[in-house]
Amino acid sequence: MKKSCALILCVIIFLSMFPLTVYALSTEQAKTIQQLTDDAVRASGTPGISVAVISDGQTSYYNSGHTSVNSPSLVDEHTLYEIGSLSKAFTAAGILLLEEQGLLSAADRIEDYLPWFHVTYQNETAVVTIKNLLNQTSGFTLRHSGAPRGEGEDMLRKTVEPLLGAALDFAPGTSYAYSNANFNILGLIIETVSGQSYEQFMTEQVFEPLGLHETFLYHSDAAATGRMAQGHRLAFFTTFAYDLPAYGGMKPAGFIISSPHDMARWAGIHLGIVQDIPEIFLRVVENAHQADINGPSIEDNDYYSAGWSINTDSDILSHDGQTPSFKSYLVLFAEQKQGIVVLANGWSVNDEGLTEGIYHILDGGLQQQYAMGGRQLTDMINSVIIIFFSVSAIAELIIGIRNRIKCKPLLTKNKIIMMSVCALGTIVTLARLLTSPNDLGAGWTFIFDWNPPSGTMIQFVLPIAFAATTWYTYTQKPKKPSQKKPRTSGDSPAMR
Repeated sequence: MKKSCALILCVIIFLSMFPLTVYALSTEQAKTIQQLTDDAVRASGTPGISVAVISDGQTSYYNSGHTSVNSPSLVDEHTLYEIGSLSKAFTAAGILLLEEQGLLSAADRIEDYLPWFHVTYQNETAVVTIKNLLNQTSGFTLRHSGAPRGEGEDMLRKTVEPLLGAALDFAPGTSYAYSNANFNILGLIIETVSGQSYEQFMTEQVFEPLGLHETFLYHSDAAATGRMAQGHRLAFFTTFAYDLPAYGGMKPAGFIISSPHDMARWAGIHLGIVQDIPEIFLRVVENAHQADINGPSIEDNDYYSAGWSINTDSDILSHDGQTPSFKSYLVLFAEQKQGIVVLANGWSVNDEGLTEGIYHILDGGLQQQYAMGGRQLTDMINSVIIIFFSVSAIAELIIGIRNRIKCKPLLTKNKIIMMSVCALGTIVTLARLLTSPNDLGAGWTFIFDWNPPSGTMIQFVLPIAFAATTWYTYTQKPKKPSQKKPRTSGDSPAMR
């Protein structure tokens, strides 16, 4: 579920460059959006994609593909998807609801509700507020993103406890850095303040009052409806079904399950279109949209606030979401009262590009083409590299063994230089492999579960390939010096 903040910012900045005309969708626009969604399914290898477009007070749905590569069932507006980091805005709504009820304040410290919890910055105790967590300015970064597997009532605490005594990467409130840790802590605060489990509080106090009856926190509940989509991954040019082990402690950051229908209603709530909600939530939504322009920004006029990336120039709110087998994207044009929701049961779709294309269609540009996303392209490149270096390493090992049996290796200056370069490559790539868990503050189990398969495998293949080349170079037979034929008197240049 690691978030690509740079991609989101590019989309927001791009969208903010153009004015958007508000009108009901024409038949031709609807047809073009459907075609673009169909193209995304075919080109990305994603089994199913659902799109919801909110425009002129109406919601239109565009669905393409299947709930699984192994199922003939088609996706529709009631199909259930993991929404990844779009979950953060829901968790933030829960916190802001508790604030409206007078049970906490965004200015409060984490320790006010979790007295056992503390963190440090430059070896001194640091004070992190709820506002810091909501705005991703706490000092936690991606290297604090690890989490244990499991499901159960104590999983949130088990997920947050490893952060006890953590060293922050910057002083709270001085910079921005995206981290799932912030929202997992917020989830635990919700449990402490409400006296309910996170799942129970969110269902009873947020989902049900807002009329989100197709939004769930347990896979078993979603599966019981018969509408849960199967997640998928892509590796070596093949899409395959993938069931991620439970990460119950990461629900506040990224494991809520919802449908295009409910996500469109959620978008409508934030756009002010949906009004049949408790009045307290009108204030919750208003507070969620208040970017702290005096605090750290993501970039220029882009600020993070309560689960949203907000562009203060164009009044655009957006966020993307990703789990190892699902993708999602939500963008709202507040002034125009328009929104786009994209949900997919695979991680290879270019959801940002698809959203951008739909935006242009809404603005009258009917000639749109789906472009391959960076994740899919990276997987293709990694797959080719893995195949090439794997075959090369096997060949070099076999040839090296054969050479070693035939004769004793003889070291030369050129061989020593070449072996030194290859050995250095082995050391560097091996060191990178061994330090990978430190990047996420996680163990290998977490990395295998979350990283793209080809991205993980290439880290193992490269040091092996360098080592094989070192061995091959060592066992090579030295080239015999060329022997020139001695000149005779008849070979004299003067005679020719």
